[in-house]
Amino acid sequence: MYYSNIFYRHEWGYKYWTRIVRYLITCIIVFVLAVPVDLSSAITLSLTYVAKKMASDNNLVCHLDTCETIGNIGTICSNKTEILTINHMTVVQIYVGEKYWKNIENSIKTKEIIIPANTKEILFESVSINSSYSSILLPSIGEGTLSKQIGNQIDCSLLNFINTLDGNYNEIRKSKIILKKCNTILNRNGDIIPFSHVDYDHLVQTVIEPMTCDGLDTICIAYRDFSSDDLPAWNNETSVVDQ
Repeated sequence: MYYSNIFYRHEWGYKYWTRIVRYLITCIIVFVLAVPVDLSSAITLSLTYVAKKMASDNNLVCHLDTCETIGNIGTICSNKTEILTINHMTVVQIYVGEKYWKNIENSIKTKEIIIPANTKEILFESVSINSSYSSILLPSIGEGTLSKQIGNQIDCSLLNFINTLDGNYNEIRKSKIILKKCNTILNRNGDIIPFSHVDYDHLVQTVIEPMTCDGLDTICIAYRDFSSDDLPAWNNETSVVDQ
């Protein structure tokens, strides 16, 4: 209706050209000022959202623009040595006391594991003594942050597992090979029972192989009691572990 008044009811004049140019300039100004600000804000918010989602999966993003780069990747080739992760190994599955525990990567679920006191004591001593002396854990800086692992990361993951079970490694290595040397095992009550070749095959098929299929490093912890009156020749490792 307005344009009908311009073209049919009023004589066309210079003032209409001025008004049209003014409207055009106003539109250009609004477009130049508003769109870039909103666009950059939208990009920042979307990248921040992606970074938080990745952080919940323990993938720390230091630079937000990395999310945009990774988003354009169709295939990532990596191995099991923490490539593209936070470089922090954690115990996520364990078989102890004739029971298979899964999804224990956080401290809350780890505390739900029920282990007899004598089995837990042997576990603490085995991990603490047989780990490298250079493998230590530094306390986390703040709440919700992970402890810093120094030294062998496999050792550190086991040491962290001990800490989660309220142990202290300061006070106190392939799984199938270790199992073949064992003739006894601790049951769910912490008692020593015979460990036969049939038990070995069953344990490999039901525990070790599923862990391996999940991309995990399997570690067997074994120990042997020695009489103080008849100590073996410690330099002869074969005789010590095969007896």
